[in-house]
Amino acid sequence: MENSALEVLSQQHRQDLQQCGRIMQEIQEQTDKKTVRDDILRFWNNGLQKHVQSEDTLLVPFLLRHRFNTGYVEMLKRENDTIRLLAQRIPVHEDGSYLYRAFIRLVEQHIEFEDRVIFKKMQEEISEVDLKSLNMQISKFAN
Repeated sequence: MENSALEVLSQQHRQDLQQCGRIMQEIQEQTDKKTVRDDILRFWNNGLQKHVQSEDTLLVPFLLRHRFNTGYVEMLKRENDTIRLLAQRIPVHEDGSYLYRAFIRLVEQHIEFEDRVIFKKMQEEISEVDLKSLNMQISKFAN
């Protein structure tokens, strides 16, 4: 998704997908579970958590104000809630491989849904000026 009006979110998505790929490779190579867990928690604490918060705080209200498809907005919120819930379970979960895979796959699917569906529809339905304004708000939130 290459739209300068949504560049901050798109850039976060690219970075998050790189992290997901690296962690999934560790899982597939059966890297020590503690190492994988620590990498997932670092990924969550050092970026993904703030990304999810920015969506909850800025993107969802923005979409609602623009009367965006409520089914899509609800799915976005549910996925964010599930990602957050799984991230909270990771530190206390004993046999992590299944949970780790589920977490990474959900993050990847969530990003794909946003890039291919949400952002595409946003470009079709919301003015470039409004999209740029959202991008500026998310940029400030991210820093």
